[in-house]
Amino acid sequence: AENVVQPSTEQDISDLLEWTPPEKIKQEYPTYLSGYDYENRPVIVILTGKWDTRRVVEEDGQDLKDLLRINDQFIERVKNGYYRRRVNESDRGSTDDEIVLIIDYDGFDFRQFQSQKNTKHAMKFFENLESCYDKIAYGFIVNANSL
Repeated sequence: AENVVQPSTEQDISDLLEWTPPEKIKQEYPTYLSGYDYENRPVIVILTGKWDTRRVVEEDGQDLKDLLRINDQFIERVKNGYYRRRVNESDRGSTDDEIVLIIDYDGFDFRQFQSQKNTKHAMKFFENLESCYDKIAYGFIVNANSL
């Protein structure tokens, strides 16, 4: 799982952008478009506190593959302006591709980081997320304890 291959061709990226994740993965790892800020930038909320990544990382099965794919899809969607507001067919809303990111740790269980394998997985996600930092106008981490 550590050797995740990022999409490399335009076709790979197109396939990833259009991929529909299994309903189970969407429910267990919620991320959603909350609305738009005053500059018309999409506000994306990642409910990290509700994610039980430890289970799927330790099982190392199809759920992990789907989780990695949905994370890659999120990053590619941010890079490609997927969440931009489209007011109508000719107006694409905001002229830039920046987003606002809210990471909500409500409900987070510290046992998630008691697994070395899962901690490596989390660090890899944030490393991959770094590839689209220039698309994040600003963000907040909420409901987090100091570690």
